[in-house]
Amino acid sequence: MQVSPSRYEGLTEAVHGYETTGVPLVAYDGQTFKPAGFSDDVGMYDFIPRIAHGLGLTVEQAIDVFFIGMVLASLAVGLLGAFRCFRSWWAKGWAAVMLVVVAFECFDHGSVYLVPPCLAMAVVPWFLSYAKNERFERSFLLFGFLGGVVLGAGQYIRAQSATPILLFMAC
Repeated sequence: MQVSPSRYEGLTEAVHGYETTGVPLVAYDGQTFKPAGFSDDVGMYDFIPRIAHGLGLTVEQAIDVFFIGMVLASLAVGLLGAFRCFRSWWAKGWAAVMLVVVAFECFDHGSVYLVPPCLAMAVVPWFLSYAKNERFERSFLLFGFLGGVVLGAGQYIRAQSATPILLFMAC
């Protein structure tokens, strides 16, 4: 997965800082300690060093695990939501094809720019499945909690990535 050179440098320093201090969001360039992701979306500077350290991966491998894992998890959750939302096999199949197309597009863009479509893939089909029901389901409370956690994590990784989804749900 491609990230910009400045983000790659920042992630390398964040991984080195986390391995040196054990403290998240501390970058180390070999001479000085500084805040990781100071002028950027801070979430990936928190998660990727933890993945690299916890799994013993290189920076490149941790970046791939983080972003590819995000796309695949979003696709899987979205597919389950779409299958719950639609009744006909034709609609389920069309939704699956469209979600797979979005997932492949995410691989082309990479980096933090894939967070908004991943959030949409994961949350919107589930929201639509609850919105079309005329009766209240208790599982909607679980969706509200988990969806809020997912949207909050998305905001942490990429600023304002959950805003369009929240506006959609409000409408």
